[in-house]
Amino acid sequence: MPTSAGAPNANANGSSPPSPKKFGALRNRQPNHGKWESVREREREFLDPATGSRVLVIGGGQSGLEVAARLQFMDIPTLVETLERNERIRDNWRGGMIICRTSCEFPYLISYRYPFRRLTHFDPVWYDHMPYLPFPSTWPVYTPALKVLSLPLLLSSSPLTNFPLKTSQTARKLARILRLRPRTQRLDVHPHNPHHPRPTTLKWHVTLKRADGAERTFVVNHVVFCTGLGSGEPNTPEYPGMDKFKGKILHSSEHKRALDHEGKKVVVVGACTSAHDIAVDYQQHGIDVAMFQRSSTYIMSTKNGWDVIMKGAYWEDAPPVDIVDRINASFPHHMATGLKQRETKYIAELDKDLLDGLHKVGFRTNLGIKGTGFGLLAWSKAGGYYLDTGGSKLIAEGKIKLKNDSPIESFTETGIKFANGSELSADVVVFATGLGDPVGHIRRVCGDEVASRCKDIWGLNDEGELNGVWRDLGVPGLWMMLGNLALCRFHSTHIALQIKAMEEGVFGTRYEA
Repeated sequence: MPTSAGAPNANANGSSPPSPKKFGALRNRQPNHGKWESVREREREFLDPATGSRVLVIGGGQSGLEVAARLQFMDIPTLVETLERNERIRDNWRGGMIICRTSCEFPYLISYRYPFRRLTHFDPVWYDHMPYLPFPSTWPVYTPALKVLSLPLLLSSSPLTNFPLKTSQTARKLARILRLRPRTQRLDVHPHNPHHPRPTTLKWHVTLKRADGAERTFVVNHVVFCTGLGSGEPNTPEYPGMDKFKGKILHSSEHKRALDHEGKKVVVVGACTSAHDIAVDYQQHGIDVAMFQRSSTYIMSTKNGWDVIMKGAYWEDAPPVDIVDRINASFPHHMATGLKQRETKYIAELDKDLLDGLHKVGFRTNLGIKGTGFGLLAWSKAGGYYLDTGGSKLIAEGKIKLKNDSPIESFTETGIKFANGSELSADVVVFATGLGDPVGHIRRVCGDEVASRCKDIWGLNDEGELNGVWRDLGVPGLWMMLGNLALCRFHSTHIALQIKAMEEGVFGTRYEA
Protein backbone atom coordinates (compact mmCIF):
# COMPACT_ATOMS: atom_id res chain seq x y z
CA MET A 1 0.00 0.00 0.00
CA PRO A 2 1.25 3.57 -0.66
CA THR A 3 2.65 5.24 2.45
CA SER A 4 2.38 8.91 3.42
CA ALA A 5 5.68 9.43 1.61
CA GLY A 6 4.16 8.03 -1.57
CA ALA A 7 6.35 4.94 -1.73
CA PRO A 8 4.55 1.59 -1.68
CA ASN A 9 5.17 -0.55 1.34
CA ALA A 10 3.99 -4.06 2.17
CA ASN A 11 4.48 -6.44 5.05
CA ALA A 12 3.93 -10.19 4.81
CA ASN A 13 4.23 -11.18 8.45
CA GLY A 14 3.11 -14.74 7.80
CA SER A 15 6.10 -15.36 5.53
CA SER A 16 8.82 -14.61 8.06
CA PRO A 17 10.67 -17.48 9.76
CA PRO A 18 8.71 -17.87 13.00
CA SER A 19 11.65 -18.79 15.22
CA PRO A 20 15.41 -18.23 15.40
CA LYS A 21 15.99 -21.94 14.97
CA LYS A 22 14.66 -25.07 13.24
CA PHE A 23 13.83 -23.21 10.02
CA GLY A 24 15.71 -23.14 6.70
CA ALA A 25 19.28 -21.91 7.07
CA LEU A 26 18.75 -21.67 10.84
CA ARG A 27 17.78 -25.30 11.29
CA ASN A 28 19.48 -27.41 13.96
CA ARG A 29 23.00 -28.22 12.70
CA GLN A 30 24.19 -30.28 15.67
CA PRO A 31 24.99 -33.97 15.00
CA ASN A 32 22.92 -36.38 17.05
CA HIS A 33 24.55 -39.38 18.68
CA GLY A 34 21.64 -41.54 19.74
CA LYS A 35 19.88 -38.98 21.91
CA TRP A 36 17.08 -37.99 19.54
CA GLU A 37 14.74 -40.81 20.55
CA SER A 38 15.06 -40.32 24.31
CA VAL A 39 14.93 -36.53 24.11
CA ARG A 40 11.86 -36.63 21.94
CA GLU A 41 10.13 -39.04 24.30
CA ARG A 42 10.74 -36.72 27.26
CA GLU A 43 9.45 -33.80 25.23
CA ARG A 44 6.42 -35.81 24.14
CA GLU A 45 5.47 -36.63 27.71
CA PHE A 46 6.53 -33.19 29.04
CA LEU A 47 8.72 -34.71 31.73
CA ASP A 48 10.98 -31.67 32.02
CA PRO A 49 9.34 -28.88 34.08
CA ALA A 50 11.35 -26.22 32.25
CA THR A 51 9.71 -27.18 28.97
CA GLY A 52 6.21 -27.83 30.28
CA SER A 53 3.34 -27.51 27.87
CA ARG A 54 1.93 -24.05 27.22
CA VAL A 55 -0.64 -25.14 24.62
CA LEU A 56 -3.14 -28.00 24.58
CA VAL A 57 -4.27 -29.09 21.11
CA ILE A 58 -7.43 -31.20 21.11
CA GLY A 59 -7.79 -33.31 17.97
CA GLY A 60 -5.45 -35.32 15.77
CA GLY A 61 -6.73 -34.65 12.25
CA GLN A 62 -5.09 -32.28 9.81
CA SER A 63 -6.02 -29.26 11.95
CA GLY A 64 -4.35 -30.57 15.08
CA LEU A 65 -1.31 -31.99 13.33
CA GLU A 66 -0.55 -28.87 11.34
CA VAL A 67 -1.07 -26.28 14.07
CA ALA A 68 1.07 -28.43 16.39
CA ALA A 69 3.83 -28.50 13.78
CA ARG A 70 3.72 -24.70 13.48
CA LEU A 71 3.86 -24.27 17.26
CA GLN A 72 6.81 -26.66 17.55
CA PHE A 73 8.78 -24.59 15.04
CA MET A 74 8.06 -21.49 17.09
CA ASP A 75 9.39 -23.18 20.22
CA ILE A 76 6.01 -23.28 21.93
CA PRO A 77 5.76 -26.55 23.94
CA THR A 78 2.52 -28.17 22.83
CA LEU A 79 0.58 -31.13 24.17
CA VAL A 80 -1.63 -32.90 21.65
CA GLU A 81 -4.43 -35.17 22.82
CA THR A 82 -6.38 -36.78 20.02
CA LEU A 83 -9.33 -37.97 22.08
CA GLU A 84 -10.11 -40.41 19.31
CA ARG A 85 -11.83 -43.74 19.73
CA ASN A 86 -9.27 -45.46 17.56
CA GLU A 87 -5.95 -47.13 18.30
CA ARG A 88 -3.75 -45.05 16.02
CA ILE A 89 -3.84 -41.46 14.88
CA ARG A 90 -4.58 -42.45 11.30
CA ASP A 91 -7.52 -44.65 12.26
CA ASN A 92 -9.87 -41.69 12.48
CA TRP A 93 -8.98 -41.24 8.79
CA ARG A 94 -8.92 -44.97 7.99
CA GLY A 95 -12.67 -45.21 8.09
CA GLY A 96 -12.89 -41.60 7.10
CA MET A 97 -15.68 -40.92 4.70
CA ILE A 98 -14.46 -37.89 2.82
CA ILE A 99 -17.77 -36.10 2.50
CA CYS A 100 -16.90 -32.43 1.98
CA ARG A 101 -14.47 -30.71 -0.38
CA THR A 102 -14.19 -27.06 -1.21
CA SER A 103 -11.65 -24.31 -1.12
CA CYS A 104 -12.84 -23.46 2.37
CA GLU A 105 -14.35 -26.63 3.71
CA PHE A 106 -12.26 -29.47 4.98
CA PRO A 107 -12.49 -33.12 3.97
CA TYR A 108 -14.92 -34.16 6.66
CA LEU A 109 -13.41 -37.23 8.27
CA ILE A 110 -15.71 -39.35 10.40
CA SER A 111 -14.45 -42.37 12.30
CA TYR A 112 -15.76 -45.64 11.02
CA ARG A 113 -14.69 -49.16 11.68
CA TYR A 114 -14.51 -49.94 7.99
CA PRO A 115 -12.87 -47.84 5.29
CA PHE A 116 -14.97 -46.19 2.61
CA ARG A 117 -12.67 -47.63 -0.02
CA ARG A 118 -14.28 -46.26 -3.15
CA LEU A 119 -13.89 -42.63 -2.17
CA THR A 120 -11.20 -40.27 -3.31
CA HIS A 121 -10.08 -36.86 -2.17
CA PHE A 122 -11.68 -34.18 -4.36
CA ASP A 123 -8.88 -31.60 -4.04
CA PRO A 124 -6.00 -31.62 -6.54
CA VAL A 125 -2.65 -32.49 -4.97
CA TRP A 126 -1.14 -29.05 -5.58
CA TYR A 127 -3.74 -27.56 -3.23
CA ASP A 128 -3.11 -30.02 -0.41
CA HIS A 129 0.57 -29.80 0.50
CA MET A 130 1.19 -30.02 4.23
CA PRO A 131 3.43 -27.53 6.04
CA TYR A 132 7.10 -28.55 5.76
CA LEU A 133 6.13 -31.81 3.99
CA PRO A 134 5.05 -31.18 0.37
CA PHE A 135 3.83 -34.14 -1.63
CA PRO A 136 6.34 -35.82 -3.94
CA SER A 137 6.04 -35.30 -7.68
CA THR A 138 4.84 -38.90 -8.05
CA TRP A 139 1.74 -38.34 -5.90
CA PRO A 140 -1.57 -38.72 -7.84
CA VAL A 141 -3.65 -35.61 -8.56
CA TYR A 142 -6.56 -36.99 -6.51
CA THR A 143 -5.57 -38.92 -3.41
CA PRO A 144 -7.45 -42.25 -2.99
CA ALA A 145 -9.21 -42.69 0.35
CA LEU A 146 -6.84 -45.35 1.64
CA LYS A 147 -3.79 -43.37 0.54
CA VAL A 148 -5.05 -40.51 2.70
CA LEU A 149 -4.07 -42.72 5.66
CA SER A 150 -0.42 -41.90 5.13
CA LEU A 151 -0.96 -38.16 5.56
CA PRO A 152 -1.32 -37.99 9.35
CA LEU A 153 1.47 -40.51 9.75
CA LEU A 154 3.80 -38.42 7.60
CA LEU A 155 3.28 -35.35 9.73
CA SER A 156 2.91 -36.96 13.14
CA SER A 157 5.96 -39.20 12.71
CA SER A 158 8.16 -36.30 11.68
CA PRO A 159 10.32 -34.48 14.23
CA LEU A 160 7.91 -31.55 14.00
CA THR A 161 5.36 -32.74 16.50
CA ASN A 162 5.40 -34.47 19.85
CA PHE A 163 2.46 -36.85 20.10
CA PRO A 164 1.87 -39.55 22.71
CA LEU A 165 2.98 -42.93 21.42
CA LYS A 166 2.02 -46.37 22.58
CA THR A 167 3.17 -47.21 26.08
CA SER A 168 5.42 -50.01 24.87
CA GLN A 169 8.37 -48.32 23.15
CA THR A 170 10.22 -51.29 21.73
CA ALA A 171 12.87 -50.88 19.06
CA ARG A 172 10.83 -53.11 16.79
CA LYS A 173 7.81 -50.83 17.00
CA LEU A 174 9.86 -47.69 16.65
CA ALA A 175 11.42 -49.15 13.53
CA ARG A 176 8.02 -48.95 11.91
CA ILE A 177 6.24 -45.75 11.09
CA LEU A 178 5.45 -44.27 14.48
CA ARG A 179 2.08 -45.30 15.82
CA LEU A 180 0.16 -42.81 17.88
CA ARG A 181 -2.13 -43.95 20.62
CA PRO A 182 -4.94 -41.66 21.73
CA ARG A 183 -4.75 -42.73 25.34
CA THR A 184 -7.06 -40.07 26.69
CA GLN A 185 -10.39 -41.45 27.84
CA ARG A 186 -11.50 -38.30 29.63
CA LEU A 187 -10.46 -34.69 29.26
CA ASP A 188 -11.57 -31.89 31.57
CA VAL A 189 -10.55 -28.32 30.75
CA HIS A 190 -11.56 -25.49 33.06
CA PRO A 191 -10.46 -21.86 33.28
CA HIS A 192 -8.72 -20.76 36.45
CA ASN A 193 -11.41 -18.15 37.12
CA PRO A 194 -14.48 -19.23 35.15
CA HIS A 195 -16.83 -16.73 36.83
CA HIS A 196 -14.89 -13.60 35.99
CA PRO A 197 -17.07 -11.72 33.45
CA ARG A 198 -14.29 -10.80 30.99
CA PRO A 199 -10.83 -11.84 32.19
CA THR A 200 -7.98 -10.63 30.00
CA THR A 201 -5.91 -13.73 30.71
CA LEU A 202 -6.72 -17.27 31.67
CA LYS A 203 -4.86 -20.32 32.80
CA TRP A 204 -6.51 -23.53 31.71
CA HIS A 205 -6.44 -26.41 34.16
CA VAL A 206 -6.33 -29.70 32.26
CA THR A 207 -6.96 -33.17 33.65
CA LEU A 208 -6.23 -36.16 31.42
CA LYS A 209 -7.36 -39.66 32.29
CA ARG A 210 -5.79 -42.28 30.08
CA ALA A 211 -6.74 -45.82 29.21
CA ASP A 212 -4.37 -47.30 31.79
CA GLY A 213 -6.14 -45.35 34.54
CA ALA A 214 -3.33 -42.86 35.06
CA GLU A 215 -4.25 -39.21 35.49
CA ARG A 216 -2.11 -36.20 34.73
CA THR A 217 -2.82 -32.55 35.27
CA PHE A 218 -1.44 -29.60 33.36
CA VAL A 219 -1.85 -25.85 33.48
CA VAL A 220 -1.68 -24.30 30.01
CA ASN A 221 -2.13 -20.82 28.62
CA HIS A 222 -3.92 -21.82 25.43
CA VAL A 223 -6.36 -24.52 24.32
CA VAL A 224 -6.80 -25.10 20.58
CA PHE A 225 -9.85 -27.11 19.51
CA CYS A 226 -9.13 -29.01 16.28
CA THR A 227 -12.30 -31.07 16.30
CA GLY A 228 -13.91 -30.30 12.96
CA LEU A 229 -16.72 -28.12 11.73
CA GLY A 230 -19.58 -30.21 13.08
CA SER A 231 -20.34 -30.93 16.71
CA GLY A 232 -19.93 -34.67 16.24
CA GLU A 233 -23.61 -35.07 17.11
CA PRO A 234 -25.82 -36.25 14.22
CA ASN A 235 -28.32 -33.66 13.04
CA THR A 236 -31.24 -36.00 12.34
CA PRO A 237 -34.71 -34.53 11.68
CA GLU A 238 -37.67 -35.97 13.58
CA TYR A 239 -40.76 -37.17 11.71
CA PRO A 240 -43.98 -38.77 12.95
CA GLY A 241 -43.94 -42.56 12.79
CA MET A 242 -40.17 -43.02 12.96
CA ASP A 243 -40.67 -45.25 16.00
CA LYS A 244 -42.98 -47.51 13.99
CA PHE A 245 -40.62 -47.96 11.04
CA LYS A 246 -39.52 -51.60 10.95
CA GLY A 247 -36.33 -50.90 9.02
CA LYS A 248 -33.11 -49.19 10.10
CA ILE A 249 -32.62 -45.42 10.42
CA LEU A 250 -29.02 -44.16 10.27
CA HIS A 251 -27.20 -40.87 10.14
CA SER A 252 -24.46 -40.51 7.53
CA SER A 253 -21.89 -40.58 10.34
CA GLU A 254 -23.04 -44.13 11.13
CA HIS A 255 -22.69 -45.40 7.56
CA LYS A 256 -19.84 -47.89 7.35
CA ARG A 257 -20.11 -49.79 4.08
CA ALA A 258 -22.81 -50.45 1.53
CA LEU A 259 -22.46 -54.22 1.77
CA ASP A 260 -23.89 -54.08 5.29
CA HIS A 261 -27.25 -53.60 3.57
CA GLU A 262 -26.90 -55.98 0.65
CA GLY A 263 -30.28 -56.92 -0.80
CA LYS A 264 -32.07 -54.04 0.94
CA LYS A 265 -33.85 -50.96 -0.39
CA VAL A 266 -32.09 -47.79 0.75
CA VAL A 267 -33.26 -44.18 0.81
CA VAL A 268 -30.67 -41.45 1.33
CA VAL A 269 -32.17 -38.20 2.65
CA GLY A 270 -30.13 -35.26 1.38
CA ALA A 271 -28.59 -34.24 -1.94
CA CYS A 272 -25.22 -32.71 -1.19
CA THR A 273 -21.75 -34.23 -0.93
CA SER A 274 -22.21 -36.87 1.74
CA ALA A 275 -25.56 -37.94 0.28
CA HIS A 276 -24.06 -38.37 -3.18
CA ASP A 277 -21.03 -40.29 -1.92
CA ILE A 278 -23.17 -42.68 0.12
CA ALA A 279 -25.66 -43.19 -2.71
CA VAL A 280 -22.82 -43.92 -5.14
CA ASP A 281 -21.37 -46.43 -2.69
CA TYR A 282 -24.68 -48.29 -2.56
CA GLN A 283 -25.22 -48.16 -6.33
CA GLN A 284 -21.75 -49.46 -7.13
CA HIS A 285 -22.40 -52.43 -4.86
CA GLY A 286 -25.60 -53.29 -6.71
CA ILE A 287 -27.95 -52.10 -3.97
CA ASP A 288 -31.29 -50.44 -4.75
CA VAL A 289 -30.88 -46.81 -3.67
CA ALA A 290 -33.00 -43.68 -3.97
CA MET A 291 -32.05 -40.10 -3.09
CA PHE A 292 -34.58 -37.74 -1.53
CA GLN A 293 -33.68 -34.16 -2.44
CA ARG A 294 -35.11 -31.64 0.04
CA SER A 295 -33.87 -28.48 -1.73
CA SER A 296 -31.81 -27.48 -4.75
CA THR A 297 -28.07 -28.24 -4.90
CA TYR A 298 -25.13 -26.52 -6.55
CA ILE A 299 -23.42 -28.99 -8.89
CA MET A 300 -19.96 -28.52 -10.41
CA SER A 301 -17.85 -31.18 -12.08
CA THR A 302 -14.32 -31.39 -10.72
CA LYS A 303 -13.12 -32.08 -14.27
CA ASN A 304 -14.20 -28.67 -15.58
CA GLY A 305 -14.38 -26.70 -12.36
CA TRP A 306 -10.81 -27.16 -11.19
CA ASP A 307 -9.44 -26.22 -14.61
CA VAL A 308 -11.17 -22.86 -14.24
CA ILE A 309 -10.62 -22.24 -10.52
CA MET A 310 -7.24 -23.82 -9.79
CA LYS A 311 -5.24 -23.73 -13.02
CA GLY A 312 -2.31 -21.35 -12.88
CA ALA A 313 -2.47 -21.25 -9.09
CA TYR A 314 -2.66 -24.62 -7.37
CA TRP A 315 -1.48 -26.54 -10.43
CA GLU A 316 1.53 -28.10 -12.12
CA ASP A 317 4.33 -25.58 -12.74
CA ALA A 318 2.46 -22.89 -10.79
CA PRO A 319 4.18 -20.51 -8.35
CA PRO A 320 5.24 -21.89 -4.95
CA VAL A 321 2.26 -22.81 -2.81
CA ASP A 322 3.09 -20.34 -0.02
CA ILE A 323 3.01 -17.50 -2.57
CA VAL A 324 -0.30 -18.69 -4.01
CA ASP A 325 -1.75 -19.02 -0.51
CA ARG A 326 -1.09 -15.35 0.16
CA ILE A 327 -2.42 -14.27 -3.23
CA ASN A 328 -5.55 -16.34 -2.65
CA ALA A 329 -6.07 -14.89 0.84
CA SER A 330 -5.58 -11.32 -0.42
CA PHE A 331 -9.01 -11.31 -2.10
CA PRO A 332 -11.74 -10.35 0.41
CA HIS A 333 -14.70 -12.68 -0.04
CA HIS A 334 -17.19 -9.92 -0.77
CA MET A 335 -14.84 -8.24 -3.25
CA ALA A 336 -14.37 -11.53 -5.09
CA THR A 337 -18.12 -11.96 -5.66
CA GLY A 338 -18.02 -10.61 -9.22
CA LEU A 339 -15.08 -12.83 -10.13
CA LYS A 340 -16.80 -15.90 -8.69
CA GLN A 341 -20.02 -15.10 -10.54
CA ARG A 342 -18.17 -15.05 -13.86
CA GLU A 343 -16.31 -18.26 -13.01
CA THR A 344 -19.54 -19.99 -11.98
CA LYS A 345 -21.33 -18.98 -15.17
CA TYR A 346 -18.45 -20.23 -17.31
CA ILE A 347 -18.21 -23.53 -15.43
CA ALA A 348 -21.97 -24.04 -15.87
CA GLU A 349 -21.53 -23.62 -19.62
CA LEU A 350 -18.79 -26.26 -19.62
CA ASP A 351 -21.02 -28.53 -17.51
CA LYS A 352 -24.10 -27.98 -19.70
CA ASP A 353 -24.52 -31.63 -20.70
CA LEU A 354 -24.14 -32.78 -17.11
CA LEU A 355 -26.66 -30.25 -15.80
CA ASP A 356 -29.13 -30.88 -18.64
CA GLY A 357 -29.07 -34.58 -17.81
CA LEU A 358 -29.89 -33.86 -14.18
CA HIS A 359 -32.67 -31.43 -15.08
CA LYS A 360 -34.31 -34.01 -17.36
CA VAL A 361 -34.85 -36.35 -14.41
CA GLY A 362 -36.04 -33.49 -12.20
CA PHE A 363 -32.93 -32.88 -10.09
CA ARG A 364 -33.02 -29.26 -8.90
CA THR A 365 -29.83 -27.22 -9.19
CA ASN A 366 -28.77 -23.65 -8.40
CA LEU A 367 -25.74 -21.44 -8.97
CA GLY A 368 -24.97 -20.87 -5.30
CA ILE A 369 -25.40 -17.75 -3.16
CA LYS A 370 -25.54 -14.69 -5.46
CA GLY A 371 -24.50 -16.95 -8.34
CA THR A 372 -21.01 -17.54 -6.88
CA GLY A 373 -21.04 -21.34 -7.07
CA PHE A 374 -19.78 -23.30 -4.10
CA GLY A 375 -17.57 -20.47 -2.82
CA LEU A 376 -20.01 -18.47 -0.70
CA LEU A 377 -21.98 -21.63 0.08
CA ALA A 378 -18.89 -23.13 1.64
CA TRP A 379 -17.84 -20.00 3.49
CA SER A 380 -21.38 -19.30 4.70
CA LYS A 381 -22.67 -22.72 5.70
CA ALA A 382 -20.14 -25.32 4.54
CA GLY A 383 -22.70 -27.19 2.52
CA GLY A 384 -25.34 -27.06 -0.18
CA TYR A 385 -23.18 -28.36 -3.03
CA TYR A 386 -21.75 -31.45 -4.68
CA LEU A 387 -18.49 -31.39 -6.62
CA ASP A 388 -19.24 -34.12 -9.09
CA THR A 389 -16.94 -37.10 -9.50
CA GLY A 390 -19.51 -39.41 -11.07
CA GLY A 391 -22.61 -39.35 -8.88
CA SER A 392 -24.51 -36.89 -11.07
CA LYS A 393 -24.27 -39.16 -14.10
CA LEU A 394 -25.69 -42.06 -12.10
CA ILE A 395 -28.67 -39.90 -11.13
CA ALA A 396 -29.19 -38.69 -14.70
CA GLU A 397 -29.12 -42.30 -15.93
CA GLY A 398 -31.62 -43.41 -13.29
CA LYS A 399 -29.15 -45.75 -11.61
CA ILE A 400 -29.65 -43.72 -8.44
CA LYS A 401 -33.38 -43.05 -8.16
CA LEU A 402 -34.59 -39.54 -7.36
CA LYS A 403 -37.50 -38.31 -5.25
CA ASN A 404 -38.06 -34.58 -4.71
CA ASP A 405 -41.66 -33.71 -5.64
CA SER A 406 -43.02 -33.44 -2.09
CA PRO A 407 -41.74 -33.04 1.49
CA ILE A 408 -41.67 -35.94 3.94
CA GLU A 409 -44.87 -36.17 5.99
CA SER A 410 -44.22 -39.26 8.11
CA PHE A 411 -42.70 -42.71 8.31
CA THR A 412 -44.73 -45.89 7.87
CA GLU A 413 -43.82 -49.41 8.91
CA THR A 414 -42.35 -50.05 5.47
CA GLY A 415 -41.01 -46.72 4.32
CA ILE A 416 -41.65 -42.99 3.97
CA LYS A 417 -44.93 -41.18 3.26
CA PHE A 418 -44.88 -37.79 1.55
CA ALA A 419 -47.20 -34.79 1.78
CA ASN A 420 -48.66 -35.41 -1.70
CA GLY A 421 -49.76 -38.90 -0.66
CA SER A 422 -46.98 -40.80 -2.41
CA GLU A 423 -44.86 -43.37 -0.59
CA LEU A 424 -41.35 -44.74 -0.94
CA SER A 425 -40.60 -48.19 0.42
CA ALA A 426 -37.33 -48.65 2.29
CA ASP A 427 -35.46 -51.09 4.49
CA VAL A 428 -32.78 -48.54 5.39
CA VAL A 429 -33.01 -44.74 5.60
CA VAL A 430 -29.75 -42.76 5.81
CA PHE A 431 -29.99 -39.10 6.84
CA ALA A 432 -27.13 -37.13 5.25
CA THR A 433 -28.19 -33.99 7.11
CA GLY A 434 -25.12 -32.59 8.85
CA LEU A 435 -23.49 -32.69 12.27
CA GLY A 436 -24.54 -29.63 14.25
CA ASP A 437 -22.63 -26.67 15.70
CA PRO A 438 -18.87 -27.02 16.38
CA VAL A 439 -19.28 -25.24 19.72
CA GLY A 440 -20.74 -28.55 20.93
CA HIS A 441 -17.21 -29.93 21.30
CA ILE A 442 -16.25 -26.97 23.48
CA ARG A 443 -19.38 -27.39 25.57
CA ARG A 444 -18.66 -31.05 26.27
CA VAL A 445 -15.05 -30.44 27.31
CA CYS A 446 -15.13 -26.98 28.93
CA GLY A 447 -18.73 -26.70 30.11
CA ASP A 448 -21.72 -24.50 29.37
CA GLU A 449 -20.30 -21.29 30.85
CA VAL A 450 -17.26 -21.24 28.56
CA ALA A 451 -19.23 -22.38 25.50
CA SER A 452 -21.85 -19.66 26.01
CA ARG A 453 -19.14 -16.99 25.72
CA CYS A 454 -17.81 -18.27 22.40
CA LYS A 455 -18.51 -16.31 19.25
CA ASP A 456 -20.18 -17.87 16.24
CA ILE A 457 -18.00 -20.38 14.43
CA TRP A 458 -17.94 -20.26 10.62
CA GLY A 459 -20.05 -18.05 8.38
CA LEU A 460 -19.07 -14.58 7.16
CA ASN A 461 -19.34 -11.38 9.17
CA ASP A 462 -20.18 -7.96 7.71
CA GLU A 463 -16.61 -7.50 6.49
CA GLY A 464 -16.57 -10.88 4.78
CA GLU A 465 -14.29 -12.52 7.34
CA LEU A 466 -14.95 -15.94 8.81
CA ASN A 467 -16.35 -16.01 12.33
CA GLY A 468 -14.50 -17.62 15.19
CA VAL A 469 -11.83 -19.62 13.36
CA TRP A 470 -8.09 -18.87 13.41
CA ARG A 471 -8.81 -15.71 15.43
CA ASP A 472 -10.40 -14.41 18.63
CA LEU A 473 -13.11 -16.83 19.77
CA GLY A 474 -14.43 -14.66 22.57
CA VAL A 475 -12.64 -16.42 25.45
CA PRO A 476 -8.98 -15.53 26.16
CA GLY A 477 -6.66 -18.42 25.39
CA LEU A 478 -9.32 -20.46 23.56
CA TRP A 479 -8.95 -21.09 19.82
CA MET A 480 -10.75 -22.95 17.05
CA MET A 481 -8.63 -24.43 14.26
CA LEU A 482 -10.38 -26.15 11.37
CA GLY A 483 -10.33 -26.40 7.61
CA ASN A 484 -9.26 -28.58 4.74
CA LEU A 485 -5.59 -29.41 4.18
CA ALA A 486 -4.96 -26.11 2.38
CA LEU A 487 -6.70 -23.91 4.93
CA CYS A 488 -4.95 -25.69 7.77
CA ARG A 489 -1.60 -25.26 6.04
CA PHE A 490 -2.12 -21.50 5.71
CA HIS A 491 -4.05 -20.53 8.83
CA SER A 492 -2.19 -22.79 11.25
CA THR A 493 0.59 -20.21 10.95
CA HIS A 494 -1.75 -17.44 12.01
CA ILE A 495 -2.95 -19.17 15.16
CA ALA A 496 0.64 -20.07 16.02
CA LEU A 497 1.84 -16.49 15.41
CA GLN A 498 -0.88 -15.08 17.67
CA ILE A 499 -0.01 -17.53 20.43
CA LYS A 500 3.71 -16.84 20.01
CA ALA A 501 3.15 -13.08 20.24
CA MET A 502 1.06 -13.48 23.38
CA GLU A 503 3.65 -15.73 24.98
CA GLU A 504 6.38 -13.19 24.19
CA GLY A 505 4.30 -10.27 25.47
CA VAL A 506 4.26 -8.40 22.16
CA PHE A 507 0.74 -9.09 20.90
CA GLY A 508 -0.62 -5.54 21.13
CA THR A 509 -4.24 -4.57 20.43
CA ARG A 510 -6.47 -6.76 18.29
CA TYR A 511 -8.52 -5.25 15.49
CA GLU A 512 -12.21 -6.07 15.85
CA ALA A 513 -14.71 -5.83 13.00
